[in-house]
Amino acid sequence: MCELRPEEFTHVGHAAAQARAHFYIIQPEDLQRMPTNAVQTVGGAGFSPSLNPLEGMEHLASVTGGQRMSLTRLGDQTLVGLARATATYYSAVIDSASSDGEGSHGLEIKASRSGVQIRARPFINVSRPGLVPRAPEPSEMLKSAAVFPNLPLRASGFASLNDPSGNMRLVAAAEAADPGVVLTAASVGYFDSSGKMVGLTNLTKDQLTTPPLLATVVVPPGTYRVRVAATDSTGRGGATDVEVAAEMTPAGALKLSSLVLGLWRDNTFHPRLQFSTEPVAIAYLDVVGGVAGAPVAAFVEIARTANGPAISTSRLAIEGTSDPSRFQASAAVPIGALPPGDYVIRAIVGIDGQPMGRVTRVLRKVGQ
Repeated sequence: MCELRPEEFTHVGHAAAQARAHFYIIQPEDLQRMPTNAVQTVGGAGFSPSLNPLEGMEHLASVTGGQRMSLTRLGDQTLVGLARATATYYSAVIDSASSDGEGSHGLEIKASRSGVQIRARPFINVSRPGLVPRAPEPSEMLKSAAVFPNLPLRASGFASLNDPSGNMRLVAAAEAADPGVVLTAASVGYFDSSGKMVGLTNLTKDQLTTPPLLATVVVPPGTYRVRVAATDSTGRGGATDVEVAAEMTPAGALKLSSLVLGLWRDNTFHPRLQFSTEPVAIAYLDVVGGVAGAPVAAFVEIARTANGPAISTSRLAIEGTSDPSRFQASAAVPIGALPPGDYVIRAIVGIDGQPMGRVTRVLRKVGQ
């Protein structure tokens, strides 16, 4: 086994504090403890590192405040519990004293309510607004693997067939996570499965004025990592990554694009990354390969989970385009009565008598 020194685990703990990340260590199989029988003498002879395969995961859970979970004991319930635990969260603000130095500090959290299980990182990262260095240009942040947490961003992506040769049109959508932020520059990079950047978009000032930011690139089918970087009027910088499958979903003789959620404004569809008090959300996708007049079943569902029971079902309206083999499908999804939270929107399309295709998108609804 390779040797991991204690200071390397400490570095991971400090990085987790800076990234504000919560860790779950998923153990795919039961591992047996293997005791070390070697005895080290005063002169150092006989030294042998630990052969216990659990120690690394235990150290990782300790320095990150993570929870270790076993797939073999609970099966799918392990990941279901993880999904529920991360579905919602609260943000707490900690007021620091002027004497507190910048960097990582120990953190201990207690609850006065009985029966509450607390999981917290053992470190918290303190950064002072006056000491935050000015962020690099967005195009430079794209090329770096470093974390830029000072400007929180949210991002998503969706894809549709671009031309008969099979190339895909990949669209990235992003916005500042905090309302009221004025973005001054933004760039989007597209990386293929080998990590090579295959596209770069520097957004113009006009594109920065209307959220979400949208950038488009034409790429071959595949899975891409989309990295969005931006700076705001205070000099803060942030970057976030999202993985996007640029491929069409088969549905018998049909092919389905990604499902996109948004609103109709000024007779134009505008994608949205989250919703609040809107009575409906518009679900939209492209359908390729159909023939006008074919008996097509098309509907959209709201559910709590990807395979959970439908809360409501709506019909998808299918309209033709200038391309006789390409159609647009859309539906008004009622969300006004839903409480805040995350929901799965499922679009199911297919020709009668043929296999149905399904594409999904998570809808996040927040309070007013």
